[in-house]
Amino acid sequence: MKRLGAITWVFIFLFIIGIAKTFVSNPIGVLIPIVIFVLIFYFLKHPEKQLKKRGYRPNKATPKPKKYRKHKENPFKVIPGKKDQDK
Repeated sequence: MKRLGAITWVFIFLFIIGIAKTFVSNPIGVLIPIVIFVLIFYFLKHPEKQLKKRGYRPNKATPKPKKYRKHKENPFKVIPGKKDQDK
């Protein structure tokens, strides 16, 4: 695994300080996106639990039989040509 450089650690440290300062000054502005992200993540990971509560059932209908239709006669006729058949 690759080790992170000093510049990367400085950016991570500044990012954490910025998030902490934003959380202290405006906690609702930080909590709302986090809650929305957690809810979306949860519903994407566990969709079947929510669907069972609402009575959703996947479509398990039997496949419909194919309807066969009669083919029409070909309207084209083969006309005997005048070319030599000896080739």
